[in-house]
Amino acid sequence: MQSVKNGLYHTAPAATRWSGRIMRRRHLLLLLIPIAIWIAALLQRAQPLTWDEIEFFRASRWIAEGQVPYRDFWEHHTPLQWFVFAPAAKLLGGGIGAQPVLNMRWAQVPFWIGTCALLLLVARRARMTTDSRLLALLLLLGSRHFIADALQFRVDTVSSLAFIAGLALAISRRWIGFGVVMSAAVLANVRLAPLVIVAALLVSFLGEDRWRWNPRASRMLLGVAIAASAFMLWLFARGAWPGFVDGVFRYNGLHDRLAAPLEPNFMLPMLLAPLRNGDVAGIALWLLALAGAFFALRDIRKAGVMQLVALLFVASIVAVALMAVKYEYHLQLTWLLMVPLAAIAIEQCIARLPRAAILVFAVAGVAIAINLGLLITPSFGNALAYQDRVMTEVYERTKASDAVWDGTGYALHRRPAYRQWFLPAGLRLMAQKGLIAPYDIERDPPAAIVFNYRIYNWLTVFPKTRQYALHHYVPLYRNLWVPGLSAALPPGKSRLQWRASADGVYDVWASPILARHPWIARPMEYGLIEGPDAAMMEIPLDRLPRLDASAMQWVVDGVVQPHGATSLTLRKGSRVELRTAITQPAGLLVVPRGIRSVCKAPEERFVF
Repeated sequence: MQSVKNGLYHTAPAATRWSGRIMRRRHLLLLLIPIAIWIAALLQRAQPLTWDEIEFFRASRWIAEGQVPYRDFWEHHTPLQWFVFAPAAKLLGGGIGAQPVLNMRWAQVPFWIGTCALLLLVARRARMTTDSRLLALLLLLGSRHFIADALQFRVDTVSSLAFIAGLALAISRRWIGFGVVMSAAVLANVRLAPLVIVAALLVSFLGEDRWRWNPRASRMLLGVAIAASAFMLWLFARGAWPGFVDGVFRYNGLHDRLAAPLEPNFMLPMLLAPLRNGDVAGIALWLLALAGAFFALRDIRKAGVMQLVALLFVASIVAVALMAVKYEYHLQLTWLLMVPLAAIAIEQCIARLPRAAILVFAVAGVAIAINLGLLITPSFGNALAYQDRVMTEVYERTKASDAVWDGTGYALHRRPAYRQWFLPAGLRLMAQKGLIAPYDIERDPPAAIVFNYRIYNWLTVFPKTRQYALHHYVPLYRNLWVPGLSAALPPGKSRLQWRASADGVYDVWASPILARHPWIARPMEYGLIEGPDAAMMEIPLDRLPRLDASAMQWVVDGVVQPHGATSLTLRKGSRVELRTAITQPAGLLVVPRGIRSVCKAPEERFVF
């Protein structure tokens, strides 16, 4: 038997009782234990840090230190997430290495718990049974694709909670609260603005039983006015308005116009990612959500809870598809909206085949078993460990007053060498077109360079910066370049010149073997070598057969050094000259004293 209420089908009590005899609810809750173990492993060790996590940690930390976004540091996102997590960043963000950022992952766990609770509440308001709601949520929590993005410290954490809270308030007809929290969603994540507008239009016509203009819903404008005016007053009071306009409006607009033609269309691959990656729970959730959307939208004339959720689900996909630049994590809210829709489909399946609940439970269980199995690999945690070593090393090899040039912000507690302290594609394109001043590395060389794909792209379009960086720094790690000198030494007589980028005592290593190393022969290509090939490029300097030192004559600031010198004492800005007369090609590395190995790299392939 089935009953119809508000345009949706509901399982008759007899079928629900039969399903309950087959599978106890405690079995569903017990599955949360392996899920929690898997998520904890991802949070702390299995998942390497992403660029956005580091960016948002630094923004939160700077706010905790009293800096004002847009005025004191450049940004192009809206700031609510950073203010919410600033206390956590102050309390947990003082360490070195990767751990401060990992602490922020843990700090956002209560927010995701709140979001999941609100999703269950929304499904409950649509009169979905507890079992169907829990099964749908277990599929979400068992999805590798969703969890991999959700656990990262991103602006989506607060914005998703605010959006789902707004949906719950709309269902309860609390219009002022809806306006406030939906505004908060945009203030946390400006990407949600189009979807928030769609949500506001839909709830404006959310009648008791049919879609019709609801004048009471216009009260949401009061909530919007409260949130927007408070934010605007803060911007003007703190002198942040010009920087806000420049970062959020000017930069984002130019980024979409300049970067979009260079970006491939990732929409279809994004939607097919769970299938491509073998995400069992994700595939099941998508199929059930699509079925649930069909059940809800076939009675579209009914203005019910699930019709609203289904329309927002479709709108969330369309909104991402229309973005000029899109990434997989942009669908995070889409995944959340799938939970109530999947609950509808599960309930429909149980109504026709009560044992379907066991099938869904089995799918969730298999997915979790696969996820846990993937953690038992020899490379478990290696990528994050490498990031931690690089982040720790840059901290230990620089002083608190030093500046570091960093494409992402890995040098957590060091001053950025460039006002634009991280380098998204839009900034590079703007600098290339002369819309902003590029980084002048020769005028004030950084104490270190944290190299990644963003720095690589920057060096490809600014040849003077490229030449200076490649010959005045050496890669202690593939992704950490420290002050030094390097060059390819041709056979015969030659004369090379540098200007030292930092004070220090340096050891000279010159060897014919180095001539074949990618850092000497093809330095730009070296930075992109990944996996086992990169790990094989490490250079143990004290094992190198050295070039005859008598063939090399050093001159520092016009002072000829002792013949055959194997060490140099340099000051920042010192003019360094090398005169050689050798019979075969060789490579030269001049590294800070004490370094015995360079070009260290991880075996894992991941985006640094």
